[in-house]
Amino acid sequence: MPAVAGTKSRRKIAMSPIEAIHTAARHYCQEQRLHWHRRYDDLNRRFYEGGDRPITAEKNAIVPRYLVLEAIKPEVERMAPDDLRSVEEAVEWLLLVGGLAQSTSTSSQTYREETAILAMREERANFARFVLAFAAQPREVEPLPYCRTLSRGESNTLWSAVNARWGTTRGGYWYPISGTPPSGILVFGEYAVENELGEERLQRILSEVGAGRVFELNDMPGEVAECEVDPIFVGELHGLAETYWTPPDLSWLLYASHDATLAVAGERLVEAFQSAWPEYRAHLYPWPFSESLPLAPQGG
Repeated sequence: MPAVAGTKSRRKIAMSPIEAIHTAARHYCQEQRLHWHRRYDDLNRRFYEGGDRPITAEKNAIVPRYLVLEAIKPEVERMAPDDLRSVEEAVEWLLLVGGLAQSTSTSSQTYREETAILAMREERANFARFVLAFAAQPREVEPLPYCRTLSRGESNTLWSAVNARWGTTRGGYWYPISGTPPSGILVFGEYAVENELGEERLQRILSEVGAGRVFELNDMPGEVAECEVDPIFVGELHGLAETYWTPPDLSWLLYASHDATLAVAGERLVEAFQSAWPEYRAHLYPWPFSESLPLAPQGG
């Protein structure tokens, strides 16, 4: 089993024993998932380079491993460290979710074959061994940004409020893919946001509008977790899900679509984008409703 890099911290930070084991479990899921993704990518590359050699058995021994880790991590994050009263309770929680966490993918018929079942069982056992070993011999842990998985009730309440405030539809598309734009909305291609605006300016914009923790919602709640997160996660725009970010007061909304667009709504957020990105006009997405945007004079 590869080492978990997150347990060797480059940044020392005061962390309670509960937070340390909780954070270490998050690191483990992230890094093991990446390890198995790379193994799968390597398998695919060898398949395409080597012709038509069957890879189904090898695939079924790898893919379920990262799928089960993707199921475990949001369940780990369903409880924040402050919700746990002792290291013993944290260990009990981590072992419970490690053994039981499921997603649409892990429950699908695709992975009901014996090789896949054994792979998931082994990955759950590896996670449990890691938790118990860390509890027996704690180490320094690299801190991670805050992320707490929302309950179904929280998600339902938030979606009702966001739908009422912004005219979104749970499980559906928003602008520019569907509907009539609200006043003042800006729409960019994700490439422009990532490569022209950049993550540093995006984080500065969110800081200027007073973004503390924000809610991340999506149209795939059975497969992709909905969370309360630090704004640093907002820079992760790519994904199969339609993803929305909004603060607790719902005063602004960001929507990243599967078509690689980013919609920016809310007066303060729009103004912050325009101020931090003077050349924003050149990167507006060419969508049918662009003529309705209240743009600044040319050059401003």
